[in-house]
Order: sequence, then C-alpha cells, then structure tokens
Amino acid sequence: MTVTVDTSVAEKLLQLIEQGDYQEQNKFYESLEQMKSMKGIQHMLDFYRNVFQYDAYKEILFKALNHLDYQIEDESLQMMYDQFVRLSDNLDLVRQKIALIKQFDFSAAFLELEETLPDHTDIQVEIYFLFDGINGGSIVGSHTMLLNTMFWPSQSEYEPIIKEVLLHEYHHLGVKYWLNQAGFTDELIYQDSEHMLMYFTAEILGEGAATYFFTNSDNLYPLVYESHGPAFAETFRKSVTHRHEEIDQLLLQWSEDLTKVSTGSMTVDDFKKLSVQYSFDISGKEPIDKSIGYHICKTIDQTLGRKVLIECLKTPQKVFDYYNQARQETIFKLEGQTCQIKPSFKSTIN
Repeated sequence: MTVTVDTSVAEKLLQLIEQGDYQEQNKFYESLEQMKSMKGIQHMLDFYRNVFQYDAYKEILFKALNHLDYQIEDESLQMMYDQFVRLSDNLDLVRQKIALIKQFDFSAAFLELEETLPDHTDIQVEIYFLFDGINGGSIVGSHTMLLNTMFWPSQSEYEPIIKEVLLHEYHHLGVKYWLNQAGFTDELIYQDSEHMLMYFTAEILGEGAATYFFTNSDNLYPLVYESHGPAFAETFRKSVTHRHEEIDQLLLQWSEDLTKVSTGSMTVDDFKKLSVQYSFDISGKEPIDKSIGYHICKTIDQTLGRKVLIECLKTPQKVFDYYNQARQETIFKLEGQTCQIKPSFKSTIN
C-alpha cells in the first residue's frame, strides 16, 4: 500500500486569490486555463464530466470570489457557488488547512484497514487536493482520490476525524481493487443491465461498509461545518442520528430500483441520474447509498460475522443471500446466477 499527495492545485488557486488575480475576469480566466493541464484539474473534470464543464467552473469561481450574483436551477452548481463564496471569505482558514495537510502522515492509517478488507488487498493511492465545492472526497478510477481542501480541518485537534474520512476513501479503493480483479472496471459499468446492476450493488455495499467501519456517527460535523456551513452541517447531523427511522422506506425504494435495473427497463441516462440520487443529497442529508449500505453491513456483521461481510466485499452479489440469512427471511429474492437479481421486499425492516 502506497500513497502520494499533490496539493499543487489548491496552493496555486490560493496564490491567485491572494494576489488579487481573480478581480479581472480575462486575466483570471487565462490563469485558470493555464491550470487546466494540471493532473488534479483533469481528474476533477473527469469525475464531474456529467455535472459541469471547465467553463462553468471558471464562471462560478469568478463570480463567487467577486461576490457577483449567480442563480441557476442546477442545485449542485448553486451549492458550488455558495461554497466558493465561503472560500473567498475564509482565506486564513484555507492557509491553515493547507499547512496541516502538508504535515499529515497519509500512510499511517493503512494498518487500520486490515480487519475491514479481504486479505492481500493492494491499495495504491494518488491524492489530489482541490476546491470543487461539492464533495468532501471522491474516487476516480482505481487509484485516484480527490479531496476538497475546504473539508480538511483547520485545527490539529480534528485530525483524528479526518483520518476516519481517509480510511473511508481508502476502503473504497480496496473494494475497487477486488472488483478490478474480477474483471469489472469502470469502463464496463454501462455495457448492459447486468453490469449496471453489479455496479449498483457494489456501490451500495462499498459506501455502506466504509460508513459502517469508519464514519458511522456525526463526528464529521465540525468538518462539514467549516466546509459547507452551519445549516448544511446540522442537517447532516440530524440525518445520521436518525438514519434508522427511514430504513423501511429506503430498502423498499432500493428493491424497486434494483428490479428496474435488473430487468433492463432503465436506460443508461436514467441509471446515471439514479446513481446521483443515491450518492448525493443537496440538502446535507446523508446520501441514500450510505444509509442503506450501513444498515445492510451492520446487520450482516453483527449477525453472521465479519468474515461473511468481508466475503461480500470481494463478491458483492452475495450480499443479498447473506442479508436474507441475517434477517432470517427473504427480503431479496434471487433468480438465476451471478447478478441476475429479482428483489422482493416482503416485510417491515426493524
């Protein structure tokens, strides 16, 4: 397991802001164009290719830093603008965050992964610190992690919390390693309904496991507060505290969506939209994939044991049968082999 860390994009953008280069639009856009070839920017554009293009990113950043009005129906882009306004108003915090990032030992946390992943998991991580204004952390491909600089703590006392975030993201890469070993890569996701179903299952399981093992409480509140503001942070806290209250409805929703995907009745574009609905909540609530996955992983781990849960991480399609065993009833009905799943929701979840 190895890790490399690149803060060049965050430092370059901070330098442009400190120099006042953002105040003249053409000059600022020219500087941002020169940054476009940087690896961190390229990975960001790859990850958000269905959300925004670089021209939109430049416009939002320019207007936010200059406190110019920006209104758009796209909630993700509106949130990006709001977070960039916070960036311009908190440069001292940004400097403190980058200083702490450069002092942090990113390799030390690897040992804590050993009991949460299959034996012989090989993780190679490239971390890029950015200002994307949407996510705290994102995974691109099999080795690349994008971290929102604003999500990093500005005080060293909160470093144990950010370590949990890193472990969460490292764990995703560990799960991806085994998917790749099985021949399932990102390029195959939209090939057919079977691959989309495998991705949908692995995504819920992977988010759930990382949340269950490392970020299962509202400990992230101070980081969310600094990065997204008090209202967003409070919504996040409440949703995590009360996640169990909605699990009946969420499992029913997932079973219905699984059926649509597995029967081939969902187009690729519709599936992409569905994936966003499960992985992101504009209000600050814990995303659906984390809530459902947390419940399923917790149920399997506490009933059938850690070994069984880790087996699911290596072979995600087994999660349905094991979850049925843990519940001692048929919540999901499987027909055929591999990931030909016909979910059948038959009871109220406690």
